[in-house]
Parts: sequence; structure tokens; C-alpha cells
Amino acid sequence: MGAARKRWGWGLLAAGLLGLSPLFAQRVDPNEEAAQKGFMTDVGRAPAWHLTQLKRMSAAIAALKPQRPGVVDAYVVAVGLDSDPVFGREAAEAAKVLSRRYDAEGRTLLLAAGGGAGPVPNGSPANLQTALAAVAGLMDAKEDVLLLYTTSHGAPKVGIVYKDGENGYGYIAPKNLAATLNGLGIHNRMVLISACYSGIFIPDLVDDDTVLITAASPVTTSF
Repeated sequence: MGAARKRWGWGLLAAGLLGLSPLFAQRVDPNEEAAQKGFMTDVGRAPAWHLTQLKRMSAAIAALKPQRPGVVDAYVVAVGLDSDPVFGREAAEAAKVLSRRYDAEGRTLLLAAGGGAGPVPNGSPANLQTALAAVAGLMDAKEDVLLLYTTSHGAPKVGIVYKDGENGYGYIAPKNLAATLNGLGIHNRMVLISACYSGIFIPDLVDDDTVLITAASPVTTSF
């Protein structure tokens, strides 16, 4: 009886030590942690590429029309965040449809990584933030509306994945996107996210002034 009690005691002690040891604690997914911090990298780009991107973004922003007082103007930002041409084509078509449907001609910005959408600014998280900041500077936050369309691959607990060949990689996590929009004062918004697992954006983005449409639930692909 004493030996059995001793073995039982050692078992409890071992279980307690394992539970407290950091080696056995649940590890944070490094991709999830990076996404929450807004990780993005851009490597191997030639100086001429950066200059071209600067010119494209500057020209696109300069071409935006101002808002019309007393009119509910829609501003469209459509972005393809993967260099597979299918995402660029999807973003370009979405920009056309949304612009036509919501009378946003001249108030639309199209971004796309790689090809598929023609010579437009690169579809990266950094350029998306710049585009949103430009739109926020033109909108009347009380009467105008942002229509944001994003298309790319998605990952559980991470959000939207940015991948431009071997040169660009990063994430847009739900909290990052919500913080960007809220920080810019863009509260009247319709956000459409075409990506696997895009339902994970619902808790952070949905409120009384937001329409959110996702291509998938938090736990399913979008196929």
C-alpha cells in the first residue's frame, strides 16, 4: 500500500512539473504571432522597381476625385495580394463592377501583386495602407463609404497572406485590418474578403456601420 501511494505521488509531481515547464507549454504559432505584428518583407527588388511603384501609387492617388458635399460617395479599393495572375484579374474585375455599381468612377484604386491587372501599384500590405490613408483623406467620414475588396490566399489564425513571387511575403491579420480602418476614421464600410478561412475577420471587423462579406467560414476553405 505504501509503495503504491509513493508511485501515485511521484506521478502527480511529474504531471505538475510537465504542466509548469515552458518546454511543454502550448507554443504560439510563429506565423500567427508575425501576423499580429503586421509582418511584411520585400527583398531582392531593384531600385528602379521601387521608383516605378512610387510613381504608380502617386499617379493613382493624384487621379482620385474629391468627395461631393451632400452626396454619399463610394470609394473603392480593390487589391490582389498574390502574384498568381488569377488574383490580379479578380481584383481588376471587382474594381470595375464595384465602381460601376456604386458610381465610384474616379474614386477607385486598384492594386495587384505581380501580373494579371496591368501596370498598377503593387498589391502589398504597405501599399494597401497607403491607399486607405489616401482615401480617408478625401472622404467625408460622416457621409461617404469605403468599399474594400481583397483577394488572396488565407490561413487559419493568420488572415490574408501576401505573396509576390520570391520577393514579397507577409500577412494581414484581422486585428491589423480593423486597427487600420478604425485608426483612419473609416467607419462606413463594406469589406469583401475573398480568401480561405476569411470568416476569422468577422469578430474584429463587424459593427453597426460595417457590412462584411467573406468567401469562407473561419474553419473552411473557399473552394
